[in-house]
Amino acid sequence: MVQAQRFHGRVALITGGGAGFGRSTALRLAAEGAKIAVADIIPERATAVGEEIEARGGIALDIGCDVSNGEQCRRMVEEVVGAVVHVSSIGGMRGSTHGLPFQTAKGGLINLTRHMAIAHAKDHIRVNCICPGVVNTPLTEKWLSSSDDLYREVCAWHPMNRIGRPEEIAATVAFLLSDEASFITGAILAIDGGYLAAGRGNP
Repeated sequence: MVQAQRFHGRVALITGGGAGFGRSTALRLAAEGAKIAVADIIPERATAVGEEIEARGGIALDIGCDVSNGEQCRRMVEEVVGAVVHVSSIGGMRGSTHGLPFQTAKGGLINLTRHMAIAHAKDHIRVNCICPGVVNTPLTEKWLSSSDDLYREVCAWHPMNRIGRPEEIAATVAFLLSDEASFITGAILAIDGGYLAAGRGNP
């Protein structure tokens, strides 16, 4: 449930904000009163989400940024105060016979979260990490649309027998950024419909 004005007077920087989880999170935080800086490697996507936020009465700034470019990131962010939520994946919490680069990167992000949480606690900056499972983003939709049987199979991987929605990811991010999570830092939270709890290995 959206809590109006929970983030009034705050600014949220959303990287990858032009699509998928990022777009949903930007819209959610804007609906709760935050001013949003939407950053995306594809500037047109950032612009589109910024315009969508403003059309709904919010305040947004769109930024074209490649987060693999350190200088661009330094220009984009001068100071971080309050809370950070990294987006990893359940792929970073398990192994498989494929996806080595992806799983290695996502596993590294999980331990980066733990390190940052400890290192910046003295600065009153909380750092947490979410690990989504299969969620209905444009990329996932393209993958699953190839076959009805594939869609049903992927849903069956999850005890809840469905895939996630971007809005569910956004709601979790909003909670972790809010004052309601003021004693949570260094947490690694799977949002996966029970996928890991069911002990799934390779898909």
